[in-house]
Amino acid sequence: MFKNKTLIIVIVLIIALAIGIVAGGFIYIKNSDKDEVKKIPTYTVACNDLYGNIKDSKKILKLNIIVETTDEELQATLNEKIFLVRDKANEIIVTKTEDELREEQGQTLLKEEIKQDLMEIFETDKITNVYFNDFIIQ
Repeated sequence: MFKNKTLIIVIVLIIALAIGIVAGGFIYIKNSDKDEVKKIPTYTVACNDLYGNIKDSKKILKLNIIVETTDEELQATLNEKIFLVRDKANEIIVTKTEDELREEQGQTLLKEEIKQDLMEIFETDKITNVYFNDFIIQ
């Protein structure tokens, strides 16, 4: 009787292990397919250092902006019209106080505002992100 119970337990464990391996394999395959679909090429445009006066302050903000897009043609346009990117960023900076820029979400809000304004100027929704390589208040 003891051997039958042991045999049944071993068989149940082997079946459970097999089911787990098969289920894990399906989950792995399903997730790996999702990763391949999400890969979208991105292109970047870098602005040289940009200096802007901060509102109601004697300090300036030094920025080095990177604009990311999913459209290669837009990348070329942004490179040709980099002066518009720099001008828009400077327009926005001069409206920000030092406290606004130093807030916890200050940089994030500034990035989003620059991104939204650039999408409006270039009449596109293909600008995916704006990054700051440098963000220095002096």
